[in-house]
Amino acid sequence: MVLRAATYDDIPTLLTLIHTAFEEYRGRLSVLPAFRQHGVGLALVTYVEQQAKAPGAQRVQLGVRIALPYLQAYYERLGYRVVCYETHEGYTEPTSVVMEKQVL
Repeated sequence: MVLRAATYDDIPTLLTLIHTAFEEYRGRLSVLPAFRQHGVGLALVTYVEQQAKAPGAQRVQLGVRIALPYLQAYYERLGYRVVCYETHEGYTEPTSVVMEKQVL
């Protein structure tokens, strides 16, 4: 193994690496760091909850990595509660929680 600083020519490889590494999180809402703490996340969650109500859904579920306790606390403040723990492949302890909110 040889470690070196990435160059401009490495960008396609790095992009593939990032997409592959985080594939399991595809489809989850996220906010770019520069836009955090400005209400964007709340607006996204509110929109998802409203969209879920339209076809008659009774609840919304989301997943949060245990390594990010501040996100779990954030969703708890929005009315979400932990309903189960999940363990990703290759781990022996839970790595994420599933949270749920009633949106009747």
